[in-house]
Amino acid sequence: MHNIIATLVMFLLGLLFIGVSLPLYYKKVKPNYFYGIVRNIYECDSDWYVKNKRGAKKVIVISSVICVISFIPLAIPEFSATTVVIWIVGSCTAIVISLLHTFITEWRTKRSL
Repeated sequence: MHNIIATLVMFLLGLLFIGVSLPLYYKKVKPNYFYGIVRNIYECDSDWYVKNKRGAKKVIVISSVICVISFIPLAIPEFSATTVVIWIVGSCTAIVISLLHTFITEWRTKRSL
């Protein structure tokens, strides 16, 4: 039962982050301070769209990998509750690291201009 829960939660988390990133990737979100992988730290709107598209692409790739590997627990017969928590926290950590890497990279690029 734990492996079904782990699979479902991870798959839905992956889909959630893909769903949040797609509008940024397709440049459907206007520059703002609340929604965007890289905050509005650029003077030019076109820079904001380019940076958010790049960041959204990273999140979509990692989230897609998480969706695919979310089915691994179904292949493991015994999956304890502790392993489920570690599995889910690890997936969320991968997404957060991707977001932080994007933000830091773009912030450094902005400072060097």
